[in-house]
Amino acid sequence: MVPVDELRWIRIPGFNSESGSPVRVCYAAAWGPDVCRAGVVKRLMTDVESEGRMARLLVSVEDPLDLKTPQGERRPLILGGYVRVEIDGSTLPEVFRVRREHLRSGDTVWVMGPDDKLRIRDVTIAWSGSDDVCVRTGLSAGDRLVVSDLGAAVEGMMLRTAGSPASQAAEAPASQ
Repeated sequence: MVPVDELRWIRIPGFNSESGSPVRVCYAAAWGPDVCRAGVVKRLMTDVESEGRMARLLVSVEDPLDLKTPQGERRPLILGGYVRVEIDGSTLPEVFRVRREHLRSGDTVWVMGPDDKLRIRDVTIAWSGSDDVCVRTGLSAGDRLVVSDLGAAVEGMMLRTAGSPASQAAEAPASQ
């Protein structure tokens, strides 16, 4: 199941594409944690899942019982089993991947400017996942993203990086 607002990133035959997005079907309980099989998105189902209001996709896996594989090496799909499906989505050009935890107030980031001062920037998020976001505007190549928590972040405050002479002096043990 896929959130309805994520469908635009997936190639779905008869909906937004001639061919479907490739998928990896992973069944950790039966096959182990690092084993997946290849499949493809075939179509968008006509209803949404009743509890979470998620869109349903039909995914095809060739030889679902894996009968073409030698007997001791088979990875069959079992009806009613819970699998994780990883769907290859569209490529987003000219975006920056940022860990979600480094967003501030949902749509701002902290950047260390060339003058070593804090810059608070609004960003536009092109895609949002559970751990990462893809930022379309508000960051540039070479920007130094501030990932440390600051007690009271104020635009223009002086910053220093770990390993800078000022921070090394502050971390040196006091002599007696």
